[in-house]
Amino acid sequence: MNNKYVQQFKKGSLEMILLCLIGRKETYGYEIITELNNSASVLGYAKEGTIYPILYRLQEAELIKCRLA
Repeated sequence: MNNKYVQQFKKGSLEMILLCLIGRKETYGYEIITELNNSASVLGYAKEGTIYPILYRLQEAELIKCRLA
């Protein structure tokens, strides 16, 4: 499969996974990253530079509410 499509799949999958994790309970970005990295994920290692921009994008789309501690 073309690498471009694989990257788009991962990006879309991560958004859905993040929404599911956040839907379960209130959580911190660091907790999300830790949980993703501890799980048997086929997506690979989750990094701050990947997760936080998605969280900001979800917040801008008003799909999640964030608060800064």
